[in-house]
Amino acid sequence: MNSEELKELIELKEKGLTRLKLLGLEHAFVVHKNIQNKISHDLIGEGKDLSTFIDRSPSEPGFCHLYKFNLHITKSLFLPEELDEAIREEDEVVMKLSDISDKYVLK
Repeated sequence: MNSEELKELIELKEKGLTRLKLLGLEHAFVVHKNIQNKISHDLIGEGKDLSTFIDRSPSEPGFCHLYKFNLHITKSLFLPEELDEAIREEDEVVMKLSDISDKYVLK
């Protein structure tokens, strides 16, 4: 990791975000820091074939659909008025899943 990448990760962490890189994909996504919990919950805990998350990249935020069997992602872009509401809804879901996972972590 170079110093620019580290600086970006620190800045994202201060905003409650992180960069998500999925194996086999060249693109990285800016996501809520707990989005991995949501993906795991959907695909493993709930046994779903599809998980969704928001790419919060400033240049092109969008709604991503992650398909379980081939880790294929489709992305649709938001209208400006849709983004804030979608982020608020995702934050609520992700924080609930984070609270649940925290209960099961051995300390």
